[in-house]
Amino acid sequence: MSVSYTCHELPKNAEDLSTSLDRYVSFRLDALVNAAGQVAATYTYESTFTRQMWMSRLLDPKKHHLVVVAHETAAHGLESLDNGEWVGMMSLLGPLSKFEYFGSDSESSEIKSDDEEVRFDMSSVYINPSHRGGEATLQMFEQVLNVIRSLADDLLSPPPGTIGSARIRGTIAPSNTNGFGFQEALGFRSIDWWSKAQAYRAIDFAEVIAPEEEAPELYHVKDQRVIEHVLEC
Repeated sequence: MSVSYTCHELPKNAEDLSTSLDRYVSFRLDALVNAAGQVAATYTYESTFTRQMWMSRLLDPKKHHLVVVAHETAAHGLESLDNGEWVGMMSLLGPLSKFEYFGSDSESSEIKSDDEEVRFDMSSVYINPSHRGGEATLQMFEQVLNVIRSLADDLLSPPPGTIGSARIRGTIAPSNTNGFGFQEALGFRSIDWWSKAQAYRAIDFAEVIAPEEEAPELYHVKDQRVIEHVLEC
């Protein structure tokens, strides 16, 4: 039987979130074990979180946690967060202001205002190995981009006659050529190289970085490919 995919943001109110929390925590921790070394988050760190810490993180209005769900075609019309197999996840930090995203370059006249463009840093991108590859991966990422478009539509207020946009940035290890190939096919492009410390700070994970005097390579070796995609909304 063929499979289709949908993408859903976890609820942003405590009552609705509580029904999905245990399943999300279990799925995420399993994913961090399977993706060790490929994402900034780690099982060692997040497995110490209390339920209240998870709730606080997931209800943060600046953080959006997306889940990809696989559905058998027989379930057509019944697709929801709770009806199907959870097979992927992604986290988004944003919306980010021009200065938060571009830093000292934010005053450039070529950069859109915050009313015209919404910006996110993405992290913890994971797809279950049994669902990776080919059309399945492309379909999943297309669903993720649709959710980002929906978030942008709710946040943007571009002047009449102008087109709004959503800008999504992330990092990917250079060894992950398959992952970059799929993201490139969806419109992502390589724009820079960062150190791991830069990458962790961008997604609000600074607390997991060792001090520079203990691990200088995290601060000075630029081994993280920075990728970006701009969507019209």
